[in-house]
Parts: sequence; C-alpha cells; structure tokens
Amino acid sequence: MTLEDVIADLRDIGDTDGFGWLEKLLTEEGHDILTAEDGSMVRGTPVYARADADAIEVQRRMAQFHIRNLPVVKDGHVIAILDLVELAQHDLTPKAI
Repeated sequence: MTLEDVIADLRDIGDTDGFGWLEKLLTEEGHDILTAEDGSMVRGTPVYARADADAIEVQRRMAQFHIRNLPVVKDGHVIAILDLVELAQHDLTPKAI
C-alpha cells in the first residue's frame, strides 16, 4: 500500500496551493525519508516522503526518527501532511482485489 492510497482513504486531498513555500524548502534542502542516510536525519533537516512510497516503511522510519508530521510529495508538489498517529491507526494491509 502506498502513501497515496492511505491519503485517499483518510481524507480528501483538496487544495494544496498553500504549500508552495514548503515545496521550495523540500526541493532545496529536503531529504526523502526512505533514502536519507541516518546522519542526515538530524533535527531541523526537512524530510518528506514520495506519494508512491511504501506506507509501512515510511511509518517505521517516522517512528525511528521521532517524526510526527511528514509532507507527502507527488510530481514535485506537496499533496498532504501525514500524521504518524493517523498513519499508525490506519489499516495498512493490502486490500483484496
């Protein structure tokens, strides 16, 4: 299950035009949570997750690095801010087809 699937289940993504400043910050200084080295995950370093990332792995990394809220990016745009508690409460098992 990807983060995009989780976000669709949790809420309507809605208008994300107000995230322009965050998109710029992530582009210039951010690290993808799944590919960042442990040493680069220091306090103050902006991190994000791609919308197509595995939700369980993102949840694990968020917990490991004590990240409560995480921007989710698709095609260079922030589509949601993911909350660790909300993600933990969501059923992440793949849905049967």
